[in-house]
Amino acid sequence: MYLIGRYVFKQVFVAFVASLVTLTGIIWLTQVLREIGTLTVQGQSFGIFLALTLLVLPLFVSVIAPVALFIASLYTLNRLNADSELVVLSAAGAARWRIIAPFLVLSLLVAAFVGIINIYVMPKSLSTLRGLITEVRTNLIANVIQPGRFSSPEAGITFHIRERSSQGELLGVLISDARDPKQELTYIAERGRIVENDGGAYLVMDRGNVQRREIGSTDQVQIVRFDRYLVDLDQLSQNSKEVYYKPPERSTWWLLNPDPNDPYYKSVPGRFRAELHGRLASPLFPPLLALIALATIGFARTTREGRGSGMILAVGSAVMCEIAIYGSYNLAVKNAWAVVLIYAIPIVALAYSALIAFGVVRPRLNGRFTAIAAEALGWIAGRTQAAARGLAGRT
Repeated sequence: MYLIGRYVFKQVFVAFVASLVTLTGIIWLTQVLREIGTLTVQGQSFGIFLALTLLVLPLFVSVIAPVALFIASLYTLNRLNADSELVVLSAAGAARWRIIAPFLVLSLLVAAFVGIINIYVMPKSLSTLRGLITEVRTNLIANVIQPGRFSSPEAGITFHIRERSSQGELLGVLISDARDPKQELTYIAERGRIVENDGGAYLVMDRGNVQRREIGSTDQVQIVRFDRYLVDLDQLSQNSKEVYYKPPERSTWWLLNPDPNDPYYKSVPGRFRAELHGRLASPLFPPLLALIALATIGFARTTREGRGSGMILAVGSAVMCEIAIYGSYNLAVKNAWAVVLIYAIPIVALAYSALIAFGVVRPRLNGRFTAIAAEALGWIAGRTQAAARGLAGRT
């Protein structure tokens, strides 16, 4: 029987890893396509681009891992049923826990994995990502400006320089600031240089003028000439240099001991409360999904209708549980008492699923539900086969 447990564990573990890698790769690819502008338009280095995409991976993995475990459990149990292995084990008198144990062991490992990510790794990576994004935006003007090109690091801001000198000076500087809907400012200077100190980054321009034009006004453009003019580059960015960390970016220790004087915390304390308890309750979700799979399709089934209806019930139950859990998060933002629901919903669902999985409770599917599920699956299969035949005919 020990060999049976190892065999089942290997099957579900391989399926879990394959699902996790595949789903994470797909999500990471979409993130790469989102951030491709950082590399091409904004002119950042490949290292910055790679860091921006990799630092968000822990957030994706923490969400994907329970789903991957659920998919792996459904796949493995359905395969064991299709190959009649569960039927043979049941006929041989194998104890129920021999089948359940491999799934529970893997679910506990995934729960520990998700807990470590949510409690420590994810807030660390997201806070690092927030600081990196702020730094990139702060240094954007110095890095993006390319000689002979018009660059727009922010909406409404356009930069142009003729060339860079060997000393790093900017020659032929043009800046257009059209963010204000009431007026447009244009800075023109013969040369300029970027100076950084503890107070921020500044563009010092020599021998030029500032042109101010009221939007919608018929008055002439106001021109102010200068020998030297100082522009705060932070003021030319819509994003402040000061970093404001959101609840997912705060460490768990900070959430346990929040600073009551923090302005962001004072504005939305409920979000920090929901974030903390959401992290602490997150390890409950992988065992819950594994037990839902075991409770719905973890028994020996010999008919296609039984497996099909079980799969539909498993997916529907998992979706409803997830909606209820995330709904409790949103409710806890405004109501402190709803924190109890964050723990109660998964624990109750987990306990009920465990009773069904171990055979203590044996609910039976309604015959009408089974017929509807079988009919729906038959319709989907028929449409899929028809589409495949049509595609084969065209090719």
